Amino acid sequence: MTSRYLFIILGLLALLLVSCGDDENPVEPVNDDDVAPANITNLSVINRADTEITLSWTAPGDDGMIAEADHYDIRYAFTAITESNWDAAVEVTNEPEPTVGGATQTFTITDLLPNTTYYFAIMTADEVPNWSGLSNVASTTTHLAGSWSIYTTSNSDISSD
Repeated sequence: MTSRYLFIILGLLALLLVSCGDDENPVEPVNDDDVAPANITNLSVINRADTEITLSWTAPGDDGMIAEADHYDIRYAFTAITESNWDAAVEVTNEPEPTVGGATQTFTITDLLPNTTYYFAIMTADEVPNWSGLSNVASTTTHLAGSWSIYTTSNSDISSD
């Protein structure tokens, strides 16, 4: 009779071990990070050319201004960017990785049209992802293509030779 109970107990233990390894119901880790990165408030254009511009800003942290955020979403448009038209703005690729909160970062956006006004904004995410709000919007007009000037003259300045 004792070996019969032992056999039942071992069977129950085996069943318990198999149910703990259930891949259909994995245990989700608890993540209590609900603090988003701080909003970027000093986005600015520091250099412009005919087909590119360089942006500068202070990097936010992971939680507010603490540590490092996970990634940026930089976008541009031909009209001022707001939260309501954010999704329609053009997404930039190959954004830089965020650095430690408080550090200055720069990024050059290329393949723009010459003599065109652009508006730029950034949102920042942490690893959860918790998203910051929309940054301030920076704008500029790219230079006219080429770097030549037009000079005019009247016919009276031209020699008859």
